[in-house]
Formats: sequence, structure tokens, C-alpha cells
Amino acid sequence: MTLTAPLPMPADEWLDFIETILVYKLPQLTREEIKEMIGLQDIDLKQTRVYQDALGEGRQEGELTIVQRLLERHFGPLPNTITERLRRLDAAQLEALSDVLLDLRSLNELNDWLLAR
Repeated sequence: MTLTAPLPMPADEWLDFIETILVYKLPQLTREEIKEMIGLQDIDLKQTRVYQDALGEGRQEGELTIVQRLLERHFGPLPNTITERLRRLDAAQLEALSDVLLDLRSLNELNDWLLAR
């Protein structure tokens, strides 16, 4: 089969897509077995977008947990409204909050800070 129309996404994105399908459909196989099966011995899976996205999500979740624990230590249990706002922060906002969290003197100041973002 020959494709005459251009691919709707770059080849490296297709590889990421195929890799994702294989990882989910063949959970009993190791990364090395999947790489060997599809001939990707020369590609480092850690450099793929799927891996990097998962790593980034894990890091952000870890940062959220640390910031939330520090805030709870500083103010006590956090209201659900604040916890939900914390979950919506992106990585840069979490980092900014970590820089100012010890300067916040009350839950109202924390809430104001979150509303401003």
C-alpha cells in the first residue's frame, strides 16, 4: 500500500502514537521487548513525547502534593475550594506559589493569591 497524501502528523508523532498503543495493548511486555518487536533499538523511549508527558505529569503531581502539605502544615486543613484551585495550577503557578507560601499569613491571603491566578 502506497500513501500518496501527506501524513496528517510528522513521523515522530506517528511513532509516539504507535508506541502508546503498543504499551497499552501489550502491558505484559517490557519496553525492550516492544522496542525489539517494532525495530526501535536505536530510539531511546525516554526521549519520546509519551514518556516525557508522563514524567511531567508525575512531577507536577509531586509538586502539588508537596505544596499542599506545606500549606496544610502552615494553615491546618484546607477547605475544598482551595484544594480544587490548587489542582488547577500549572507547573509555573505551583512554583510561584512555593516561592510565596511562607509569606502568606492567612487562608484569605492564600485564597486571594489563587484567585489572582
